[in-house]
Amino acid sequence: MARSKFELVYSDGTRKQIGSAERTSLMLSQQIKQVGSQKYKFIGHAQRFDSFVDLAQWYNARAQGPQEFRHFLANLAVVFELAEEKSLQLEETPEAFTVRLHDMGCAPA
Repeated sequence: MARSKFELVYSDGTRKQIGSAERTSLMLSQQIKQVGSQKYKFIGHAQRFDSFVDLAQWYNARAQGPQEFRHFLANLAVVFELAEEKSLQLEETPEAFTVRLHDMGCAPA
């Protein structure tokens, strides 16, 4: 089975192929927006390093591992049983909930 690949375009015109997990994480962190069926534009904050101290802080943050955002919490699901019929509900992460509220037109508090 072929893996889904998406094209990410940065503000300087460079392009990168990303997978669906990275795309989901970037969407939930509101760093990209969709401009085509499989094309996304980077709208996140560009970082500038004026000294090695700034670069060291970035390196230390990266050494802790990337923060990956997901739509649903891993290994946490609720099963409802009503009239002998079971239904599974996945628990949404706060990041995904925020994006869903924004898409519905609700302004942040």
